[in-house]
Amino acid sequence: MKKAAKLIASLAFFVFMFAAVQAASSFSSPDQAINTAYQCLQNATQNNSLLSLQEAVFSTLALGYQNSTDSIMQSKQGSDANGACWPMGSCTLKDTAQVALAYSKIGKNYSSAANWIIYRNASSDALNWFLEVDISNHGPSSCTISDGSNTGNMAIGSDMKITGTPGSCFNVAQNGYLLSVSPNCLDKTFTISCDQDFISTLLYQKASGGNIFYVSSNTHSQAALGSTEESITAKCFTDASGKCDYEGSLWATLALQSMGYDVTPFMPYLLALADDNQQYFPSAFIYSLAGGNDQYSAITSSQIGSKYWQASANNSRLYDTSLALLALQGTSSNEASNAKQYLLNIQQNDGCWNNDNIRDSAFILFSGWPRNINSYPGSISVNGNTVSNGALSLTVYSPQNGATYSGAFLINASAGNNTIFVYNFGGSNISYTGATNIQLPNGTITLNIYAANDSNQISQTRTFSIINSTISAMLCSSASDCQTGYTCQNSLCQQYLQPPTVLIPTGNGSDLSACSQAGYSCTSSYACLDAGGTVLSSYDCSGLQSCCSVQVAQQSCTSQGGVVCSSNQQCTGNRVASSDGTCCLGACQNVADQNSCETLGTGTCRSGCLSGEVQTTDSCSTGQVCCAPSSSSGQTSSGGSSLWIWLILGILIILALLGIKYKDKLKIWVLKLQDKLSKTPIKKNVSGMPQAVQRRPLQIGGISPRPVLKTAPQPKKPQPQKSQKDNDFEETLKKLREMSK
Repeated sequence: MKKAAKLIASLAFFVFMFAAVQAASSFSSPDQAINTAYQCLQNATQNNSLLSLQEAVFSTLALGYQNSTDSIMQSKQGSDANGACWPMGSCTLKDTAQVALAYSKIGKNYSSAANWIIYRNASSDALNWFLEVDISNHGPSSCTISDGSNTGNMAIGSDMKITGTPGSCFNVAQNGYLLSVSPNCLDKTFTISCDQDFISTLLYQKASGGNIFYVSSNTHSQAALGSTEESITAKCFTDASGKCDYEGSLWATLALQSMGYDVTPFMPYLLALADDNQQYFPSAFIYSLAGGNDQYSAITSSQIGSKYWQASANNSRLYDTSLALLALQGTSSNEASNAKQYLLNIQQNDGCWNNDNIRDSAFILFSGWPRNINSYPGSISVNGNTVSNGALSLTVYSPQNGATYSGAFLINASAGNNTIFVYNFGGSNISYTGATNIQLPNGTITLNIYAANDSNQISQTRTFSIINSTISAMLCSSASDCQTGYTCQNSLCQQYLQPPTVLIPTGNGSDLSACSQAGYSCTSSYACLDAGGTVLSSYDCSGLQSCCSVQVAQQSCTSQGGVVCSSNQQCTGNRVASSDGTCCLGACQNVADQNSCETLGTGTCRSGCLSGEVQTTDSCSTGQVCCAPSSSSGQTSSGGSSLWIWLILGILIILALLGIKYKDKLKIWVLKLQDKLSKTPIKKNVSGMPQAVQRRPLQIGGISPRPVLKTAPQPKKPQPQKSQKDNDFEETLKKLREMSK
């Protein structure tokens, strides 16, 4: 019966694996899987008044404007003297930043939320700052340093060491190679001048200790007797207690950059404190904000089992994987492709993820498969409902700066294509062609808007539905030229008692013109600036990317002096992004058979398990153990689609236990059934004594158990007949316990 139990357990395992494969391949193509995922999210959020703030925010990022999600965000909005914040009653930096990010993506006014975030900026005291001055020819030089009030003098030797009295704001540090900046002088601007060609820059490190120095992105050089200026900008965003909030600062900086703010002052704090806050996956945020090979290498090298990311044992792997995919948008990363395949493999049959978890499903779509989204409606209104070949007064709301522009615009309705050409905000010198009445049909019109006050001189195209389409117009010079109930505005008689006609954006597109359709490229903000381009806020891109005025192309791996490792190889050096995929600047090393712990995705291999983790029996590399969360910790599953798999497995286990408990009766029943089927009566002993029945191995599913191979003959030990059943039962339980680990 032990062999039978092993067979049943093996059969259950193979049934489970087969069912899992079947569940993972329920879609005919990735496109069908993603279309189904978007539909699942749409069904879960549309007209749903019970959504949480997180669910509403991430659904908005993935789907765009929906009345239900927008209502949730409005209902949970709080405010104070500094602006709008979320959630009401206990506003947090993270939640407010996420809402502001969602608003900026759909073109809704985010200025109040942005003001609340910006108000919480503060100077960070978590960093130590240093000034470095190098002489270009490495010869001795005399220099002066002024802090605006006092001037110090110092000498730099041929060994680049500093001596002298640089002033009250500085102390000679690091064996004479650097000047440490006093905490009392962090808000000052320093002017440096030397009698030889020189270079100056700022460095910083964690105040709590460590030997890692970060070099400022700004380095200045000057000829002899010239001067450079260095200013320290080390900012963070604070929580309600006034302390720097690292996770909140990550989201706040990301949101402000998406709105077009310069976030350079916040990067030193985020970089230097990253090692102390690995649970928030800082490399994903920092790479989205500023790029950098170190951050790219940190992201790609931390992928687990070529499948997913999980920054700490208590994190949700779906949330962290979405953060990584968000950072890797626009790259040719092999790791991103692997993660997407992993997500498709664990997707539910209804299209969603993690037991229909709305936030996780929305974040996955926004990060991995972003689309153009519906924009916030009602940003353009007509004063009255009159349109003609002449002037029309429009009120145009700009979500970028919260301003409202009004003015007269030229209408060209003679083309018969219902296109309105708007050529000047606050227009003047508009010529009229007459009082011809124009009837626009119900449906849609396309608005080509050119903003005279737009420094980028960019036109925008927006499509709207007409709600009130009854239109007629009469030219006028004063109100006396118009009938009762009308007034003369912009040389047109307009019904001032009539509520304004609201034009609502339609279609699955952004308010702003698609970037690629306008001939530009979607990329990250830092990549655009590095390529010498300009970020065009008037054009939209899907996901977290920005529209760039120039085409940004990735370098090939070969041009960067690297090589792309194969799937069974591991890079021993730094990893950088390339057009060919993740490029290894070191050597590609063959990897032995991967451990079952990370290959199967059951846990993470570590030298020792962290708090909140338990050690499992899955294999790892030499010297490591497999660690899995002791609780759900946000782990994923295939959701409701896998319920029947566990049901089958449970039934098989119950059958195995029953078979062991009633094995004797089962044997007799099987023999009787076989005799009945063969129409051979069971022979009985005439004397009533039981006739010996030859024992045959029990067959399950037509498969006979294989003989057990023994390496050496073992002496037989007598087994008490009365405990055999108990031993079999305990042996089965032991196997089941091992399988469940």
